[in-house]
Amino acid sequence: MRPLTQLWRALESIPGLLDVTAWWEHSCGDDFPVIRPYLVPTDVFGHRYPCPRYPRDHECPRRIIDYGDGEFAAICRHSHQFCERIPLAPKDALIHTIDMAKFAGALAPALKIRPQKLREFSGLREIGVSIAPATRNCPAFLAIVTSTDQLQRSLHELLLSHPTPFLLLAPTSRFLTADHIRLLDRHKSRFVSLEETVGVDGGGRFVPLQPAGEEEAAPTPVADRQAAVTAYHERHGATDADIYRAARVDKSDFYRWLAGKLSDKSSKSRRIEEVLRTPVQRSSPV
Repeated sequence: MRPLTQLWRALESIPGLLDVTAWWEHSCGDDFPVIRPYLVPTDVFGHRYPCPRYPRDHECPRRIIDYGDGEFAAICRHSHQFCERIPLAPKDALIHTIDMAKFAGALAPALKIRPQKLREFSGLREIGVSIAPATRNCPAFLAIVTSTDQLQRSLHELLLSHPTPFLLLAPTSRFLTADHIRLLDRHKSRFVSLEETVGVDGGGRFVPLQPAGEEEAAPTPVADRQAAVTAYHERHGATDADIYRAARVDKSDFYRWLAGKLSDKSSKSRRIEEVLRTPVQRSSPV
């Protein structure tokens, strides 16, 4: 099992998830073999190709030229022609995108999501329903964005259209802000960064990064619960209200759990325990 940092960050750097396969490989680096089975060609030819000498697009992206009769090439646009001309097959010049239904279906087990027929709206993708204890029966949405503003629009769309709690997934948390966290908390909804939660195993399958069986850990002994809550407060600057809202339980149920009067086998107890074991999502500098 290993993380997929390059892949998740690439998804937020390729506009519209549309580019020739060479750019996918350039952006994903060592993680490209993981995403390659999910790439499908469009019927549109690309206009740029990676340049080894000047990798940044504004300095010298190679340009894809269509010579007709199925002949293509990537040529250097620098005035001194630093890079060699590369002949391309038509398939190499076609823009590729992700088969999102297949991709989401492969991700679902690692995220403990029961997949459903993919539904797209307002730039979001509804991929299924959570079966994890802390978010059980919450609809799960995938937002692949390239800016904080885009994430803001996606979040507001969900808050307006879904009155019940939901799970918002994104490749990374780099566009997440403190305001987003507060909005999600008030709605009793959760944000999940794929970069922090999903890796890949030796067979190329998506797997959770957290150790297997963590959610099945023994319940916190009643005598230790107040100490666990206090430690959570100190680590994250949180309050009791932050905990029971994140766990989607009533205030009274939280204090019943704290006193050992709520069954350890109940879904409410499991959700509280999971929140206490799960790091709070923090916003990254923007």
